[in-house]
Amino acid sequence: MSPYVVLFAGEDSGDILGENVVSAICSLGLKSRGIGGKRMSEAGLESIEDFEKFPVSGFFDVLPRLFFFKKILRLMKREISNPLCKAFIAIDYPGLNLKLVDFAKKCGKPVLYLSPPQIFAWKKKRANVLQGTKTLVFFPMEKESYEKESISAEKIKHPFVEAIENTEISEKENKIYLFPGSRCKVLRRNFELYAEMATKVSAIGQPIFVASRMSLKKELEKTLPRNIKVELSPVNAKDRIAFLSKAKFVIGNPGTALLESALCATPYAVFVKPDFLTYFMGKLFLKIKSLSLPNLLLKESYFPEIIIAPFTNKKKKMDDLYQMIEKLICQKEEICFKREKLLEILKEGNSVQKSVTEFLLQFVCSKSH
Repeated sequence: MSPYVVLFAGEDSGDILGENVVSAICSLGLKSRGIGGKRMSEAGLESIEDFEKFPVSGFFDVLPRLFFFKKILRLMKREISNPLCKAFIAIDYPGLNLKLVDFAKKCGKPVLYLSPPQIFAWKKKRANVLQGTKTLVFFPMEKESYEKESISAEKIKHPFVEAIENTEISEKENKIYLFPGSRCKVLRRNFELYAEMATKVSAIGQPIFVASRMSLKKELEKTLPRNIKVELSPVNAKDRIAFLSKAKFVIGNPGTALLESALCATPYAVFVKPDFLTYFMGKLFLKIKSLSLPNLLLKESYFPEIIIAPFTNKKKKMDDLYQMIEKLICQKEEICFKREKLLEILKEGNSVQKSVTEFLLQFVCSKSH
């Protein structure tokens, strides 16, 4: 077997980022092994475990799968400790990746962490593990929070920002996209709530459920009434721009899809029903006023964020959201202004490929010759 770089990405957002990482590795004539989704595999990653098993969210989702994650931890440690492994690249997914980063450092392997834990929100002590690693972040508040903990972090340009800078935004159509979750258990927990909201918003646009993976699309199609359309989110960034910019409005869980929507001048709302324990842990420990990245970057609560907390009046929350959607849809000029502000904030920095290539040339390729 040839020398290789080990990667770990455990969810869809990481798979999107990881595609660029794998491409950078391949361009230098190196091999890559580890865990990633369809995008990373198609770019050249040799996958060692089924990606569909990894996307989880919340304490109640993680606890029943502790034995599975311990098994994966052993598997990944075996890959990293192999003499043929020349470096480890972690992508998002801090629960396992922080443990693997610590292990890789003890093995003397160079480590790069792309999209590390958002310590500006909570658990700033996690930064200690990243001493001596190459750390790449996308957002100014991430860079600031790491530097406060004496960790050098390089701000890079998000691949979606790169793609959208020279792309024309499509005209809006009478569509309202619903993103109920990129993790199966989250989707199931939100399903009833989103189905009710789909019925409610049908008065102002065609509700369309959007799945990030084929397995989730099949899950939605199996459960939703036949008259409700389900579409698969495009893989390619240019295609996602065309897809998201056509929507009149997007309703979803906090995540990359909402940032991408705002960058396409499409207004959005956070709409989520956390499990009991996750909600109260968040109330206790989260240090941020907003859950969605555009609101955090803009430092204002412009886009609505509706959380169906335990024991709250669900009907009133849904009525409030409907009124907010009606109001926001009419603010086209203001939405475009917010988009330009976000692009201005996010435009600085190298590409993912350039920063990953520099890391590999410095720590891996130089040692191979």
